[in-house]
Amino acid sequence: MQTVLVNTNLIRPPIASVGIDYVAESLGTCGHEVSILDLCWVGDTHAAIQRFFHDRNGGLVGVSLRNTDDCAFGSRASFLVQLRDIVSTIRHNTAAPIFVGGGGFSVMPEAVLKVREVDGGLWREGEFALRAIATRVERHLDWHDVPGVAWRDGAGTHRKRPAYISLANLPAMTRRWGDNPRYLHEGGPIGFERKRGRSHPCTHCARPVAKGNQVRTRPPKAAADALQLRCAKSLSAARWEIPCAGTHTANAAVLTPRWRVRCDTPDVWGSTLEWTAATQRY
Repeated sequence: MQTVLVNTNLIRPPIASVGIDYVAESLGTCGHEVSILDLCWVGDTHAAIQRFFHDRNGGLVGVSLRNTDDCAFGSRASFLVQLRDIVSTIRHNTAAPIFVGGGGFSVMPEAVLKVREVDGGLWREGEFALRAIATRVERHLDWHDVPGVAWRDGAGTHRKRPAYISLANLPAMTRRWGDNPRYLHEGGPIGFERKRGRSHPCTHCARPVAKGNQVRTRPPKAAADALQLRCAKSLSAARWEIPCAGTHTANAAVLTPRWRVRCDTPDVWGSTLEWTAATQRY
C-alpha cells in the first residue's frame, strides 16, 4: 500500500525526525510503498501539500506531531492550530485515512483527536502499529483493535493499550527515508535511539507518558550498525546526539572529553564523528 508520512515540525533549528525514519523502515520492510512529505523545508505548507498529492492519492497518511507547543515561556506557541490547518489541507487533497502519531500526540491524544479530519492516532510507538493499520486498510479490514490505536466517535475518545515491543525486533535502520544530509547542512543533529521509555515518576517529564514507563534498550550492535551505515553514506562529519546516561551500558560507554563511544564493534569508530552530548540527569 502507498503510505505517506508527513513531518509537521517546522521549528528551527531543524531536527531530523528519528520517528518517521523508523516507521518508514518498518513499513518498507513489509512491502509497503512509502513517501515522505517533509514540511520543514517548505515556505507555503498548503501549496506544498497540494503539489505533493496532485499525482498521488495514497492509501494511508501518517502525520507526525513531535511537540504540542514550543516549550518556551516567552512565546507559549501551540502547534495544535498548525496541525489542524495541515491536516485540513491534507484532507482536501486526499481521501486516504489520516492517522496522527508522535510524542506530541501521545501526551494528549484526546485533545489532538478533536481535529475533525483525523481518522485515528497512534498512542506511543508506531513502528508496528501503523504497519498493522496499513495492512488492514489495504485489505479493507477493521483496524480498531490494533494495539496503541486511538480514535474518536460519537461516544467519545477510545484507546487500545499499546504493546511494548522488544527493540531487538526492529528492522535494521538504514536512515534512507528522510533527507538527513540536508538537516546536517542546515545545522541540525541526527539522533539515534539507544533506549525507549522512562521508569522515573517525574511530574515534569513527558517521556513516561509518550513512550511508556518500561525501559527497553536496543542491542548495542544495532546502534553501532546504524552509525556505521551513516558513515558509509558519506556522513562521517555528522553531528550525532547522544543522551549520556541513555547510552551508558556494559557494552557502550561515553568517554570524556571528546565524548567518544566505545562499543563491541570497533570498526565503526575508525570514522570521524562529531558528538553532541545531550547531558541529562536521570
